[in-house]
Amino acid sequence: MFLTVPDDQTSFAVRCPRLERDELIAAEPEKFWVPPHESHSSWVRARLAALEDAAELHDIVLDSWRQAAPEDLS
Repeated sequence: MFLTVPDDQTSFAVRCPRLERDELIAAEPEKFWVPPHESHSSWVRARLAALEDAAELHDIVLDSWRQAAPEDLS
């Protein structure tokens, strides 16, 4: 797993199943990372500057919300 902390970059945490997280980070390390204090959680960080556009941001946030929200809300 990649635990590199980006320098001076703004990121946000999104829900990601732990079993899929390493694969996601390996596929797009410029976009996704996990800080050491979150390495045992089901969250991954996304770098805002690395996202392609607002549509990608929307898709990432919506997918995270669907994973974290109670079933009756999603």
